[in-house]
Amino acid sequence: MLRRENFLRWVPALTACFAMSACGAPNLAEMRPQHAKATAEVLVVGTPPGWTDDAVKGIEEVAGVVTQVRRVSSASMGQVLDQKVQGSHPGLLVVVDANGSPTAIRAWASSHPNIRLEWVGGMPSAGASADVPGVRRVTVQPVAAAYCLGWGAGQLAAAASAWVPTVGWLEGSGSLPASVIQAALAGLYSGNPTVQLRPVTLAPPGAAGQSGDGGASALAGGVAGGAPPAGTNPQSAGAPLPKVVLTARELTPAEWALVRAEGVTVISLCPQPAGTGGIGAPALPGPGVVADDLRLFAAGRWQAGWHAVDAGSLTQWHSIPMPDALRASLDSLELALQGGTIQPSTVWNQMPADIRTQWGAVAGGGIA
Repeated sequence: MLRRENFLRWVPALTACFAMSACGAPNLAEMRPQHAKATAEVLVVGTPPGWTDDAVKGIEEVAGVVTQVRRVSSASMGQVLDQKVQGSHPGLLVVVDANGSPTAIRAWASSHPNIRLEWVGGMPSAGASADVPGVRRVTVQPVAAAYCLGWGAGQLAAAASAWVPTVGWLEGSGSLPASVIQAALAGLYSGNPTVQLRPVTLAPPGAAGQSGDGGASALAGGVAGGAPPAGTNPQSAGAPLPKVVLTARELTPAEWALVRAEGVTVISLCPQPAGTGGIGAPALPGPGVVADDLRLFAAGRWQAGWHAVDAGSLTQWHSIPMPDALRASLDSLELALQGGTIQPSTVWNQMPADIRTQWGAVAGGGIA
């Protein structure tokens, strides 16, 4: 016989069994999720800094969304995107490309409005017309990044100069907002108040104004290594390029060939699809930023438009010899900008009025 205390232990279990017998077996179909998980595909172009295989695992493990990460080359990107149109495509397509062409990406997105696209990298363009419905642009803080790049240009020019340090500004207007260009000039002045800014034009060998060694020339008066000796004309045609050049537009492959031949360091405020060699540019947001956006997508809170983030480094420097002390100073500068200690617009307004006028005329873009 069951002792009384053992019988009492079995009462709840027996009650549950009788209840299930009365109601029948559970309906497994009704217990299935009513909504399928969101899907996403992340295309990582090349091997950008910070995007290691271990780092991207966190993206694939985001809860609530089934995500596939693929590495693709820059040359195959167009073909891969076209395949997404021809077959079934994920709910969200993320392209991670520091040097993707804004024009090409906008054109592709405009032609395929049914695909949600997130582009991580690059810099924002001026004007609301640059935004494409259904596209989310994710960049580092553009004004802060431009300030750091300008500051670095001033420092590198001083190290390369035997005279007054000179930085070239490559002619030709880009699509960057005036605030970004203004921040770069403020950073340049802060990094080296004695620096000279000269407009330069890249001319192919054999063009008018070519330098005597057969290389590229600074038709508008760039001076290699700083100011020339007394008695020479700093604006003379045929002067070689400065060793450090700032640009707010994309260089063509031919222009890249010229600056490489001249050993010029290019510091770019925008993506450079054809860029190789020594270059400073805005950094690429890291995998953690994409993981956060996937969580927003899974929760139904993902939105198109431009979004700037404060995560990680603001700038990246490829194949540029940089002393440890300068690298440490750049790191401290980035922290100060991200923390709001330094305001580029304030630095610009405190610069001498004549310098602002001169440099604004060189850079163009409505800078004043």
